[in-house]
Amino acid sequence: MDICVFGAEKKGDKIVIYGRDRNGKKTVKEVDFNDYYYASPTSNKSRAYLKKHGKPVRKTLLGKEVEVYKVSSKIEVDDAERYCKEIPAPRKFILDNKIEPMHKNGKPMELKILAVDIEMYTPDMNLTSNKNPIIMVGLASENLRKVITWKNVNLEYVEVVKSEKEMLERFSEIVKEVDPDVIVGYNSDSFDFTHIKERARILKAKVDFSWDGRGIITKHKGAFVLGPVHVDLYQFIRNILSSNLKTDVYTLNAVCNELIGVGKKDMSAERMIEIWGSDENIDRIAEYNINDAEITYKLAKKILPIMMELVKLTSLPLFNVSRATYSTLVEELIIKEVWDKEVIPRKVFGSVVEDRYEKTYEGAFVYEPAPGVYENVAVFDFRSLYPSIIVTHNICPSTIGCKKNCYESPIGTKFRKRPEGFIPCILKRLIEERAEIKDRIKKEKDTTLESKQYALKILANSFYGYLGYPKSRWYSIECAKSITAWGRKYIQETLELISENGYKVLYADTDSAMFIHKGKKKAIELLNNINRRMPGIIKMGLQGFYSRVIFVKKKAGEKGAKKKYAMISESGEITIKGFEYVRRDWSEIAKKTQQRVIEAILKDNNPEKALEIIREVVKKLKKREISIRDVAIKSQIRKNLAEYQQIGPHVRAAMRKKRVIPGTIISYVVMSGRGRISDRVKLLEEVKEGDKYDADYYIERQVVPAVRAIMETVGYTKNELLGFKQEGLAKWMKK
Repeated sequence: MDICVFGAEKKGDKIVIYGRDRNGKKTVKEVDFNDYYYASPTSNKSRAYLKKHGKPVRKTLLGKEVEVYKVSSKIEVDDAERYCKEIPAPRKFILDNKIEPMHKNGKPMELKILAVDIEMYTPDMNLTSNKNPIIMVGLASENLRKVITWKNVNLEYVEVVKSEKEMLERFSEIVKEVDPDVIVGYNSDSFDFTHIKERARILKAKVDFSWDGRGIITKHKGAFVLGPVHVDLYQFIRNILSSNLKTDVYTLNAVCNELIGVGKKDMSAERMIEIWGSDENIDRIAEYNINDAEITYKLAKKILPIMMELVKLTSLPLFNVSRATYSTLVEELIIKEVWDKEVIPRKVFGSVVEDRYEKTYEGAFVYEPAPGVYENVAVFDFRSLYPSIIVTHNICPSTIGCKKNCYESPIGTKFRKRPEGFIPCILKRLIEERAEIKDRIKKEKDTTLESKQYALKILANSFYGYLGYPKSRWYSIECAKSITAWGRKYIQETLELISENGYKVLYADTDSAMFIHKGKKKAIELLNNINRRMPGIIKMGLQGFYSRVIFVKKKAGEKGAKKKYAMISESGEITIKGFEYVRRDWSEIAKKTQQRVIEAILKDNNPEKALEIIREVVKKLKKREISIRDVAIKSQIRKNLAEYQQIGPHVRAAMRKKRVIPGTIISYVVMSGRGRISDRVKLLEEVKEGDKYDADYYIERQVVPAVRAIMETVGYTKNELLGFKQEGLAKWMKK
């Protein structure tokens, strides 16, 4: 095919493919396509009908040959099992023709990217499109930096027009002039494109940068344009990248700060409303708008290569990949790989899915640590444990039910050793390709390699979850149970071997083990010994050596110290798991104090210094020498205020604002006085010089809870933290 295909759409008995020709010219082409499905007869009557109206094909179902016929989608067949009927015709067309969207000769096309961001005037804080106008459109690409608005702004990158309608039409013209391959936004499915489409309709503005004249089309998956691919970066961040991010908030500011090291300019909704309503300092909104567009563009440059690799692997169009979940990506990869050989199992719904959700099974093994501070710690972890187990033991729905020459899982399920199942076959290729790319990364300066290996990692690590996902086509609880059972077996055997060699095991969880080592050389020898005993491709690696680790005590009623620890590497890098400082609903002073305490214990090996840090902070809080900004607590309003049944401090604070919508971040301070805490909160911007915050609240409810478990681990009580006595350290040292 002489077109670099962006995507495909169904139009009657034809498929509309769109993309770029070899000269880069945008192309829309209609191709004849007779949609079809596969039918397997369940009676002599249906067999006779299928022989007459269908075409026999050689296919297998879960590796076993089945009698199946290719039938036109216009024909309905009774008494037959039907397969692939619900797979959309454009998807069948892409798979039949071996198309890799936005790739040519196996290589991704160089994308021309345009980032779009809008600002709205919402004096009632209601984002309903038919009421509130769009006031600015920001655009950013490699060679473009522009804001369009309809109020006077004296900035070189701002184009001023006469009305909102003219602004929207000018936006459409610029998109056509730029002629991008991809248009990116952040939450643009729900916000930017939705409002652009609705306001254009109301104002009768001509906004159409599609290639087929249909404009923006709202689909269940998002805002679609036939032509430049609309990618909502927020969807991909939330669905795919979120599990690997430190932040638990997926705002543009939080995500950009973590991924590209640059955040948004600060402007509250109230301030924007105030500025636009007063006609003064409009340039500040323009600066805010162009900044959003530019960091969205930079974010796209960072993560689009990952999406493009997933496009190549699955043959899904970029529009779909950018909105896919892990299970969708795995399923579409499997469909692509088995398309010519297997009939695809039907999707299941209703009671079948409900029954699957009710089935549970034992998960990973956890060795819970004893609270304390430990030195000279080594951490081993399995490399891609679950994918390796699937490949090593040929785990697949198509290999279950073996009678001889089998792998038998610890729970008794048997999997044939040969031939290889289609899932282990696919996974093996992903693992080998990723290993090869990781080797190349060490030798080559190719910036695309990191994206490739990350995409392969995403897919490989998702297969186990997919097999146990109730809505998957290839669901198999037997496979999922066997994978975790083998996982428990191998980590337990590893711990036994570590203990047998005289090492003290500290902690283990799923695929990793921590222990006190007796020298790096001996630890490596132990690692090699472990790997010699592992079957197939299952291998452990060295995660690192750590100078010091602290496992903290848990709250009353909680057992052990699972996933609540901090450790410092030999290079001085601190890793923290499960501590409160990463959460937003703690004040800065609580976060900073906790961080300093952890550093004093791990870096300086000095619990006494940690105690002094806490006492100094308590002292300053009592004197109110800690700044108002450091005691402010940030919390997000997640729904309309009227929907809250329990009115916590953050909700009560939000009620003091004039305008609040879901997603608003509230910064509040608990003030001194009597009564409930919720009745004593003020918004940060309301606090004036001389106002007194509740020092006792910040000591008892913020700072002490943030450090108490850590300090109890090294022998101090709450009273000692507050300065009443100092004997805990001496007692701890004598133990």
